Amino acid sequence: MAAALGLAALYTLGGLYAIRPGEAGVERRFGRIVRQAPPGLHYRLPWPWGRVDRVAVDLTRTMEIGFRTGLPAAAEPSGVAATTTTPAGNEPAAYEWNTRHTIGRYEKNMDEAVMLTGDENLVEATLVAHYRVSDAALFLASASDAEGLLRACAESAVRSAIAERPLMDALAADRRAIEQLALQRLRAGIGEFHLGVELLEVRLQDIHPPLETVENFRAVSSAFEEKHRLVNEAEAYAAERKELAQGEAAQLREAAQAYSVEKVSRAQGEAGKFDMLSAAFAKAGPVAALRQYLETVQTALAPLRKIIIDSPTAPGQAQARAHLYLYDESAFKPILDALAAQAAAPPAYYPLPNPDSMD
Repeated sequence: MAAALGLAALYTLGGLYAIRPGEAGVERRFGRIVRQAPPGLHYRLPWPWGRVDRVAVDLTRTMEIGFRTGLPAAAEPSGVAATTTTPAGNEPAAYEWNTRHTIGRYEKNMDEAVMLTGDENLVEATLVAHYRVSDAALFLASASDAEGLLRACAESAVRSAIAERPLMDALAADRRAIEQLALQRLRAGIGEFHLGVELLEVRLQDIHPPLETVENFRAVSSAFEEKHRLVNEAEAYAAERKELAQGEAAQLREAAQAYSVEKVSRAQGEAGKFDMLSAAFAKAGPVAALRQYLETVQTALAPLRKIIIDSPTAPGQAQARAHLYLYDESAFKPILDALAAQAAAPPAYYPLPNPDSMD
């Protein structure tokens, strides 16, 4: 009897359970979820009528789309070479998208990774989703495989985001936009299926063309780079020529303005000179005319020898125009030489007569 009572007591005490911090307990009774237990000591009906599922609600979980990362296997014994399919001791220094990942912990899942862009090009995309269980009871009751459903939603979200963009944008400029759009759509799917998880972030690990098209893609990329280089050089040359043309145009404008100012100033000077001559003619016409005549002759006939003879005028008459004679210097050279010699000769001396001898 005592033994039976002891067994009954032990069986009854078997319903006690403890939930650790950071966990939530989902209590089931006859297979039906009856409540969610917080951290602490709780009681449930003993097995087989009751059970508790513990869920780590503070744990940030990681979901990999397009690849899987596993723990490295134990190192091979010394003297045994690892094969290309064995990850032990063969972890590559870097995972490059232009090589097949046959060693290391990284394993590509091609069924998930291959996607179609908006311009109908194939790409291989890998991403990571970080999430946390927000409702343990809902997480366990929403589906038989909540994580599988979450993975399908994540794959659908990123496929639809990439399908809205052309290849070059998806590879470079729109990576952040793809992450944000996939995050929004995945959150909408989580809310629609009531998965009981909180999505924290979605990060693209890598996105690149398929391995079979690497060489062609590089050739196209090189052509695009060459195109952009030529366009940049042409734009730089056009800008340089434009600056030079603008400088030359400014120089021509300044030269034209300077020439215009010079011509206007000269014309104004000529006009002023004409006004002064007009005033002089008005005051003393013949004298001013004679002066103007002589100045003109002096300027126009500067290389020639000139002889100017005044015309005789009667008293009270105005000065008549002088006569101008132009002569050939060679014809008058003998006369001029004689006159010059006479001028240079000493004066003749004639003695005066003695007055006494004149008697």
